Amino acid sequence: MKVREQLRRRRVETYPIELTENVPSAEVIQQLIGRYGLERVVRRRAPKELRESILKSTIAEAVRLLSETPEALERPILVGEHGAFFAWDEGMAKLHGLSLLSPRATRRNRTGR
Repeated sequence: MKVREQLRRRRVETYPIELTENVPSAEVIQQLIGRYGLERVVRRRAPKELRESILKSTIAEAVRLLSETPEALERPILVGEHGAFFAWDEGMAKLHGLSLLSPRATRRNRTGR
């Protein structure tokens, strides 16, 4: 994970939540919903009926459903000193002085090519 490696180099401690091995706590899911909104927390690739059910539910019910079906969560999830966030979050990356762009894209942005 590029973002995690960059964070580690800057001595920012995070740990990934491996959805195949453990389910994020209700607190982590609530932090993600609070930070990104329910629509962005639920994976677009989740089964349509499950996604629609979660999006139509209350926050408490959505947290319960996402705890029971973590495959419906967007990913990758990192947890660190600033709480839970997605590894693709540019705002969190900037907070830590990181770049989410690939080296090639970064070079292109600097040179205009």
